[in-house]
Amino acid sequence: MVSGVSDRQAVSGWAWNNLWSKEKEPQNSHLPKKNIFSIFNINKSIKGSPSAVVVEIDPSCVKLAQLAPDNEGLQITKIVYHPLAENENTPQQHKIILEKILRANHLRGRAIVLLPMNSMRVFSCALPSMPEPEIDQAITWKLKQSLPAETAFDSISFDYIWQYYSRNNSAKEIRGLVFYTQRSLGLEQVQFYRKLPLELTAIQPHPYCVFLLLDWLEMIPPEENVLIISIGRDESAAIMVQAGWPCLIRPLGVSGNGFTSAIAAYHNMDRQKAEELKLSEGLVSSEGESLCMAALSGQLESLVVELEHASRFMPGGGENTSFARIILCGQAAALHGLDKFLSEKLSAPAALFDPLAYDRLHLGVKADPYVADNCYDFAAVLGAAVGPKQ
Repeated sequence: MVSGVSDRQAVSGWAWNNLWSKEKEPQNSHLPKKNIFSIFNINKSIKGSPSAVVVEIDPSCVKLAQLAPDNEGLQITKIVYHPLAENENTPQQHKIILEKILRANHLRGRAIVLLPMNSMRVFSCALPSMPEPEIDQAITWKLKQSLPAETAFDSISFDYIWQYYSRNNSAKEIRGLVFYTQRSLGLEQVQFYRKLPLELTAIQPHPYCVFLLLDWLEMIPPEENVLIISIGRDESAAIMVQAGWPCLIRPLGVSGNGFTSAIAAYHNMDRQKAEELKLSEGLVSSEGESLCMAALSGQLESLVVELEHASRFMPGGGENTSFARIILCGQAAALHGLDKFLSEKLSAPAALFDPLAYDRLHLGVKADPYVADNCYDFAAVLGAAVGPKQ
């Protein structure tokens, strides 16, 4: 049984958890040690040797990546995209497939696992300025107060980030962003990775890792409000960044599979044809009105309403909250014309983010066709491998 202990400490406004770390406990550590959920990446060895292996398994695929430093920045030394057939979508099959991938790529050692948005809850909180040693207790109290009545505190695992913040030269306050999940989900991951050649060292939230990569690539100017929209095949999330910090993360109601289902239902066609139409035409057609736009207009308008509503909960937000830029992530965000649609509706430039197109984070191996065709899906996996700025 892996012991669910962790070291949490605040440094430069960040709190972290070293999940099951073998490192020496900090001498001044005085905070609770019972989590099995970590948002801090313990990839410290990336400075001189390969990072931990990052694994993400969702209903459609298995993704995996590992990084190593070189003279130009970080090199992607291993990257895998394995699509899953319907009969492969069970934990037992996932384990068999992952074991084959690890063996074929000669991978072993530390592992970081990504947790999807639908397996966690995220909430923001504000606290008056206080000494750092008191912050953990205050955020824990906030979490206890926010839990649904049917959720026992002992049944969850959680972690958080925080920062000091001052607006318009006013008194400092503390902003916290708290992630929590059912403790049983973490224990399931522990069980899953037993007898695999990987040592599970962290479980991290998918949307937070998307932010980590964009932040590491310096794509988020600290003076701007930035909206990150991550749309995957099965779920999506909005990450709202203020002063260079992810102050709000919310799930969204759209997904790539949801787009396909809406097109199939609207035009009375099978899913395969609907998927092909979505990929070939998107929201823009050279022959007049897009067939996809007609089918997706309701979902897209609801997406805009969701984003406008969520932005009002940003610190200092209101009806006039605006963004300097929009960054689209995830394979479903590559829907042709979606960037232009959101740019017009939200009055901000929007661009699709390709995590494999940057010199600082470059491929050291030839990407196979599956990776190339699904490049937009790797932002969270690579963000977990990069970790927070130090």
